This record gives sequence, structure tokens and C-alpha cells, in this order.
Amino acid sequence: MKPEVKKERETESEFWHAKALEVACTFLPSECPLLNHILLSYQKHHDPTLQPIREDETSEDLLSVLRPLKGIEQSKYQPIIRQLPGVKVNMSPPSQPALKSILQDKDKLVLETMIQNNPHLIKRISSFNFKDS
Repeated sequence: MKPEVKKERETESEFWHAKALEVACTFLPSECPLLNHILLSYQKHHDPTLQPIREDETSEDLLSVLRPLKGIEQSKYQPIIRQLPGVKVNMSPPSQPALKSILQDKDKLVLETMIQNNPHLIKRISSFNFKDS
């Protein structure tokens, strides 16, 4: 594999690991096995705290601490992730029929309740339409 392709895949992998960890840390309680799995995978492959510190160079890495939403119990984990502002991932948005088949009525109700209780979520998931057409 060419070094450029390998580096691109590695960066894309870090991007998806970070996004998965961000969603998991935001919405899942600390006892959730899925959160633990995503966290361990990110730490194993991409943890910025394991990177060597070069004293003669300045670091350009943008780091952030992930915290849960208000009301989500999660005292164990507040991982640090590297922000990747230059990474562009091409994705086609899911169609509305596909979203409706994925989100059952109870899931819609749970999400609508979360949005009502956490108004700042509207910015994060504003592209989804949870109202029936």
C-alpha cells in the first residue's frame, strides 16, 4: 500500500473513532460496554496522550475533552481526543425512508424527549426530521 493511501486511511480511521467516541461519551452512561469498547479501541490506535512530545518543535494538535450531556451519569471517563479540522469524509446522507425504517416510534419519542430536555442538541441533529410526514 502506498504511504499516502496508508496515511489517509489512518487519518480517516482516527476521524471515525473520534466521532464514535464523541457520540458514545455524550449519550451513554459509563457502565455501557459499547462505550468501553469504543474508548479502548480509540486509546489503542489513536490516543493523543501516547504521542511523543518533541521539545524542540511546536505542536499543532487541537485537543478536546469529551464530557457527557447534562443528566447522563458518566463519572469514569472524560477522554481527550485530537480534533482533525482538515479531514474531509465523503458521505451520502441517508434517505428519509431509510431513516424512518431505522427509527421506530419509541426511538423517536426518546430522541424528541432528549431534544426537549437538552435544547443545545438541536444544533447537533438538526438535519433529522422526527415528525411523521
